[in-house]
Amino acid sequence: MANLSEMRKKFSKRISMFSGNSLGIRLLSAFIVIIVIVLSLYTVFSISREESKARGNLVNKGEMLVNLLSYGSRIGVFAEDRDQLTDVTAGFLSEPDVVLVAIYNENGKALYLSNRGPAGSELSPELPAGRPAVRPQGREIAIEETRSVIEFIKPVILRVFPREEQSLYFSENGQATERVIGYVRIVMGKESLDREVLAILARNAVIALIFIVATVALVYYRVKKVTRPLETLTQKVRALGEGGEISYVPVETMDEIGRLATAFNNMLDERRTGREAFQKILMEIHDGIGGITTNISLLSELARKAISPESVSQALATISSLSKEGMAEIRSLMYSLDRTNMSWDTLSAELRSRGTRTLDPHGIGFEMVTDIEEGTAQPASLLCLHLFRVYREALTNIIKHSRATTVRTSILVRQGYIVFVVRDNGEGCEDSAFCRNGRGISHIKARAAELGGKATITGDNGTRVQIEIPILNRHKAFMP
Repeated sequence: MANLSEMRKKFSKRISMFSGNSLGIRLLSAFIVIIVIVLSLYTVFSISREESKARGNLVNKGEMLVNLLSYGSRIGVFAEDRDQLTDVTAGFLSEPDVVLVAIYNENGKALYLSNRGPAGSELSPELPAGRPAVRPQGREIAIEETRSVIEFIKPVILRVFPREEQSLYFSENGQATERVIGYVRIVMGKESLDREVLAILARNAVIALIFIVATVALVYYRVKKVTRPLETLTQKVRALGEGGEISYVPVETMDEIGRLATAFNNMLDERRTGREAFQKILMEIHDGIGGITTNISLLSELARKAISPESVSQALATISSLSKEGMAEIRSLMYSLDRTNMSWDTLSAELRSRGTRTLDPHGIGFEMVTDIEEGTAQPASLLCLHLFRVYREALTNIIKHSRATTVRTSILVRQGYIVFVVRDNGEGCEDSAFCRNGRGISHIKARAAELGGKATITGDNGTRVQIEIPILNRHKAFMP
């Protein structure tokens, strides 16, 4: 059953590729329409050219035959000798395409008439005297064309000398006049033209069929190759919409489809980065706000059970301090999550404001310097959150341990890196256990490593905390 289901899926994929709304059937239809149009135009051109060529040959042949018949039938027409005219016309009837041969006297009376085939039997035996254009004068040839035949009519000319009998035996010496003594008529059928047209149509139909079959095979192969990444991308997008975990789309070409696949892979990277950053922020909320609220809850319970006023007062003071710390924690988290106003300038302003609010109540002077290069990648929520945590940890250590009177903070932003420094003029911690393995220092180093950078803490002439972070446009700490 599993194999049958898999076969049905594969078959449905192939059918769907050439369904009415698919790209495959549209491309295939477009190719077939183009081939049909091109071959139709070529067929019309070929028929017109071949028909014109065949008609020209037929007209030339008819003119030649009517000229020969006009010259060879002079004696028979003059004597109105049917037997002689029969002998003269015997060879003409054997010519292909000749369907009627007729000879008339000068009054239009038929002296000889012979037709061949259905086309000849349908023709009128009478000389078309009512149409002046078909009744030539002198040596001209009248040509009349209908749908199925071409008629050639030429007068039979007799040279008349002073004595009429001499015109049969003497050449053109002396003065002579020309007189029309009759007409010859040859009708040529167009069956050869029709056969030529049908042959062209049949040949082009075969060519069109071959091209269409070849096009279907070629387009099927090419469309399958082109649409396979699109089908894969569609499945990935559908899985993404359903909340599933998906892998990268293979980039096989560098055309529009390849660029689309690359953009989709970049979107996956940004989505994973965003999810990782979100998970870390949730962990920060749990570890920070959760820990503070837990302590407040425990202290509140202790204060409720405390007997001495001093214990209650001490618990309330601790609760107040924790509440302020919690408010600062919430403020930093809200700022970190506010991506609409995320920039180095706003980050620097918030760091300056926080340093002043934190250090002023303890009588510690504060100074901050910023140097931001234009065009660098803007900070993301994760970077802001870690910098705030490092900053708070550094300021807390200064307040608790350094006995400093001045704190100087600087942030340097360049195209490839940022440097964040917090320095005080206190006692320093070069030889203290706090600088070597203090809990706050380890947290600072861990956060710097999380951002792909490093933290350096020195205690000579005061404590100096320096964070160096490389700027990577695809890193989760930076917005592209």
